[in-house]
This record gives sequence, structure tokens and C-alpha cells, in this order.
Amino acid sequence: MRRSAFVFPVLVSLTGCAGWQRVELPLDTILSRRQQVQIWRGNQVTVVHAVHLARDSITGVPFVRSPSCDSCVVTFPRAQVDSLRLGEAEWVALSVAAVSVLVIVLLFAIVPA
Repeated sequence: MRRSAFVFPVLVSLTGCAGWQRVELPLDTILSRRQQVQIWRGNQVTVVHAVHLARDSITGVPFVRSPSCDSCVVTFPRAQVDSLRLGEAEWVALSVAAVSVLVIVLLFAIVPA
């Protein structure tokens, strides 16, 4: 009982450690095909990669698809995009998982049952 009281708050706090950074990118920018971008429109977010920023639109491939999937490309009018955030969803997920396991192991080793 005492261990779970420590583990849950620690794991919940780790989920907020995502490495997304808001950016202002110049027009006609093509990002690395693997660079992940959150496209924010109101309270909706879409994560894409293989992103191209044109004067009037932003195109990319949904993150769950291969960056080379030409038929998967989605386009957003720039006027509807509130902000862009660059990050690495894969790296963040792996980091949170690794730290979570480490915290659980340490708590079970330190905190008496």
C-alpha cells in the first residue's frame, strides 16, 4: 500500500515531460522527413512528419504512417493553424518508459513494504 502511494504520483508527473517546443518557422521550409510536428488548430492537435510549410498551407504525413506515403499526405490551410511544435514523440515515449521502470525499481528497493 505504501509503495503504490509513491509510484502513482511519480509516474503521473513523468507524463508531462514531453519535449515539444513551439516554433515560428519561415515560409517555404521543408523539415527533415522524420521530424515530428504538432499542428495545433483550436483545441485539436495533429502529429505529422515529412512536413513542408508553404506560403498558404502546411502539408505532412500523419505520424502513424510512413513518411514516404504519398497518398497519406494531409494539408492544412495556414490561416487555420494556431501554432506548430517540434518534438520527438518516439524519444519521449522511450524516455518516460525507461525512467518509469527505473523509478518503480528504486521505490521497491527503498520503500519498506
